[in-house]
This record gives sequence, C-alpha cells and structure tokens, in this order.
Amino acid sequence: MKFINLIIEFAARCVAVAMLFAILFVASSAAFAQSKQETEKWLSDFSFTHSRWVNDDGSMGMVLFTLDNCAAEERYQSIKDGNISIPRDDKDLWWKFSFGDIDPEHIKVHVPLDHHSVATYVELETTDSKSVIYINGGSTGVAAVTINIDSVENAKRFSNALKHEVLLCGGKASTF
Repeated sequence: MKFINLIIEFAARCVAVAMLFAILFVASSAAFAQSKQETEKWLSDFSFTHSRWVNDDGSMGMVLFTLDNCAAEERYQSIKDGNISIPRDDKDLWWKFSFGDIDPEHIKVHVPLDHHSVATYVELETTDSKSVIYINGGSTGVAAVTINIDSVENAKRFSNALKHEVLLCGGKASTF
C-alpha cells in the first residue's frame, strides 16, 4: 500500500510539473507574439525588399505596401536607370483592402511549376469570396489578389505574417 501511495504522489507531482510547463509555454508564446503595429511594419518593410519583378521594358517593378490599422494598399513603383517612379494619385493605386475581410485559411503560397512560370506569389482571398478588394481606385471589387515575392522561402514567411495580421484584425474563415 505504501508503494502505491508513493506512485500516486509521484504521478501527481509529474502532472503538476507538466501543467506548470504548459502554463509557462503559453505565457511565453503570447509574450513573443508580434503586435498589430509591429506586424504591419514588418509586412511593409519585407514587401518593399522582396516584392519585385522585371518588366518587359527592362525596368524593375516593385510595390510600396502600406498598412495602417488593418487597412492595406499597394502602389506600383518602377525603377529604371536608377530613377524611381512612385504613383501619387488613386488612379495608379493597384489594390486596397482591409485585413479584417481576408480569410486566414485562404492565404496561400503559389510556387512556379516550370521554367515558364517564373513568379512565386502569395494569394489572399476574402471571407466568403466577397468582392471587397478594390483595384485601381475603382468602386468594383474583387475577391482575391496576388503579391509577387522573390523566393518560395520569403513567400512562406510573408504568408505567415499575413495570416498573423489577418487574425489580429478579426479576419474569419469562410462559411463553406
């Protein structure tokens, strides 16, 4: 009987230690999670560095991805011979949306399948495919948008950060 009591006491202590570790793990994970403001800055900086492509005229296309309190917009930039052109008015706006409208389960990395498809990109789709991503400053919306990223590894990192931002902004999964 004494042996059984020792085993029960040992098991109880193991459970207590396991619960303590679980609590510490959850607390430390929450402490290291990026805030909305930190995530938005990271996304903006990262896209500026890694969202690039070469245009037919030899210029490099890239985006100026700006975020503010869950609202996002991306403006096209062109660099040729060291000169940067940044559009300034809404007719040049590429797309605009709120992260709260994005389905976190429909943020996907697309990898080129062959040498003819050179772009790696991240695709975002709205919850329930609502047309609330506005392109070129227009009033007609679409339900999905893509963002070119320079490598598969960077696209995966960007995708994870986008999912985090969507969850921070209240994005919900589609009904079906």
